Amino acid sequence: LIALLACLPVQGATENFASWTETDTGGYLAPSGTSLVATSVPRNQICYVYKNYGASYWNGDFSVNFQFVPGAVSHTSNDSFLGLCAFTNALYNWYHLSVNGGAGVTPVYSRDTTGYKLFLWMVKSGSEWYAFSDDIYVSLGTTYYVTFARDYDGGTYKKGLYTLTVCTGNYYGESGASLVGQETLNAPSAASTDFQYVLTGLSKMNGSVQAASGTISNLDLSGAPSEDPPSKATG
Repeated sequence: LIALLACLPVQGATENFASWTETDTGGYLAPSGTSLVATSVPRNQICYVYKNYGASYWNGDFSVNFQFVPGAVSHTSNDSFLGLCAFTNALYNWYHLSVNGGAGVTPVYSRDTTGYKLFLWMVKSGSEWYAFSDDIYVSLGTTYYVTFARDYDGGTYKKGLYTLTVCTGNYYGESGASLVGQETLNAPSAASTDFQYVLTGLSKMNGSVQAASGTISNLDLSGAPSEDPPSKATG
């Protein structure tokens, strides 16, 4: 029983986005307490709120929870981009992170011809398209309970095994949770492992005006960096 309980997410304090630092040239983000409303965030604008934890703070396993309500996405070509909980080692928008020698990983909200979707995306210095997970498709206006976890020395190259778990009703492993999907990203051999910043409401800052909206709330970063990530879904 003790071993089983150790695999379940631990609920802690949620972040107050009003205390984070906002960089938002167009007024697309509305942080208020534990909620951040992102409205028509364009791909080609500077846009994010962030918290600086200090160099290499995120240097172990982590498991973080947040709720996400998908909003409108303007294009079905994968070009619209909204980073939901990015861990990075430099402070840039997503495209400029790789261009300027940085690295990071984030759950992303976007859309293709199949529908609205969440997936994991990793960049490193000089490689914008470094690694991805498969997609988890979601519906507009539904509240999703998202767990984003890392096994620090997991994966083929011991550079991290990242897991995105999406449920309705509650977080995975909790009473009332209904699993929508779970996907993993196996970090490649040259992946960065230690991060300093957490960003949300993140734009890409290249391309054109493709836009994405959504609400991120109740971000709980307390399951890091010392606690084990949740177990992988089976069945």
